[in-house]
Amino acid sequence: MTRRRCSRSATRTPSASARPGVSVPAGTDPVIVSKLSEALAAVLADPAIVADLTTNGQVSIADKGPDAMEPFIVEETARYKRVIESASIAAH
Repeated sequence: MTRRRCSRSATRTPSASARPGVSVPAGTDPVIVSKLSEALAAVLADPAIVADLTTNGQVSIADKGPDAMEPFIVEETARYKRVIESASIAAH
């Protein structure tokens, strides 16, 4: 196994963090999607949950509703793809 050191430019890239979310199959009834979204937002607004997420390096995306999630995921995937490629990270 070859270990690679990150260049200085790679260490300046943003750090990763976990973002809790829920996904459902395409075509799920919009009423169900809305109820799930509202319930998740309520849980993620709880100060104790916010504190726990922050302590564990996670970022809440409770402000993103169902319509904003697909573009968000596409954007994040592209961003991390650039990071992975620039650091020459390969799957094992």
